[in-house]
Amino acid sequence: MLGLTDAMRAAVRRATEAGYLRKTMKHPLTGFDPGDNIGENIPWPSFKFVPGDALEMAYVAKGGGSECFGGTRHRVVAFADGVKGIEKFVIDSFVEATRSGGICPPNILGIGIGGTANVAANLAKEAACLRPIGSRHPEPLFRKIEEDLYEALNSLGIGVMGIGGDTSVLAVHVEYAYTHIAGICVDMSANCMVARRAATRIKADGSTEVLPYLNWFRDTRLSGDPGQEGGAF
Repeated sequence: MLGLTDAMRAAVRRATEAGYLRKTMKHPLTGFDPGDNIGENIPWPSFKFVPGDALEMAYVAKGGGSECFGGTRHRVVAFADGVKGIEKFVIDSFVEATRSGGICPPNILGIGIGGTANVAANLAKEAACLRPIGSRHPEPLFRKIEEDLYEALNSLGIGVMGIGGDTSVLAVHVEYAYTHIAGICVDMSANCMVARRAATRIKADGSTEVLPYLNWFRDTRLSGDPGQEGGAF
């Protein structure tokens, strides 16, 4: 893991120096800019282990608007409020976040349900950034939430950059974790319309294969999914 993390930081530094990445990461209090997007806990890697001998990696760039200025929201919903409470939180959050085009709609919206605050937030962000548009959750209850929210949000007329139109979200992806009986953590994470990402598979023999997306959620596949047996990614 240490070797992967070091390689990832080196790649981000090279990409920044070459002009592929803007120099956006700064110290949160002093504003110090290292000029290479490398700093304390940044970039932030996520790892998952699955059977196989291949390594799959993805890079996802998430913009400041869709992340910092309203694109991420959290609430604990009472069990008594159930699905209606979850959907109301998402709709209210999306309306507030898209004022003046703040999160650059149309968005790919990730919703994390359950777990603790950090679990729900991670699930929401991964659902927004890593699931392919067009995929559906395999469990009917969560698939229906995806479909209902997609229809409801696109009926708001927010449109491109908030100036009006029929397309406010390109997709709604829901992922969940079991939760404490005290309440349901719910997070919304928006990815903007640009949705830049790249994925590759490094095989045991050293050869590589470019992937159209990383199959992070292996139970939400599209037909013709490129992901087969994988290793750490």
